This record gives sequence, structure tokens and C-alpha cells, in this order.
Amino acid sequence: MTLASLREVHENFAWFVIIGNGLAGLWALAAHFREPLRTRALWWFTFVVELSVFVQVSLGVGMVAVLPADEVPPPPAVCQVACSSASNEV
Repeated sequence: MTLASLREVHENFAWFVIIGNGLAGLWALAAHFREPLRTRALWWFTFVVELSVFVQVSLGVGMVAVLPADEVPPPPAVCQVACSSASNEV
């Protein structure tokens, strides 16, 4: 698998992680108020989406591991702004 395709998988899988965790959170919140929603399926769904976080991190580590240290791409621009302002406060 090339770096470009690994990066695409990493970026696309991020949407599964984000949307899946959001849905699991909404389901769990609704189940807090509505007892019929408290099913075993909720816990299996939560397990799957939390496991997807581990997969996402592994994809990111794999992507960075194939690059030499001086060629690791910088984080997105949004993080650069937040990170630079946070480092100036220290």
C-alpha cells in the first residue's frame, strides 16, 4: 500500500470514526431517558466505534512510520493556528 492510498484510507476512515461516535453518543444519551433503547446492541455498536478509534490511530502511525522524520507532513492549517497560539501562551 502506498503512502498516498494509506493517507486516503486514513482520511476517509476518520468520517466513520466521527459519525459513528456521534451516533453512539446520541443513542446512549437517548437510552438514558428512554429505557427501551437500553439494549445489548447499543453496547456492541459502542464497542465497534470505539475499536474504530484504535484502527484510525494505527492507520496514522503506519502512515507516519513509512516516512523519514524530516518528511512527516505538518498538521492541517486549523491545528497550526491553534497550536501556535497555545505555544505562545506558555
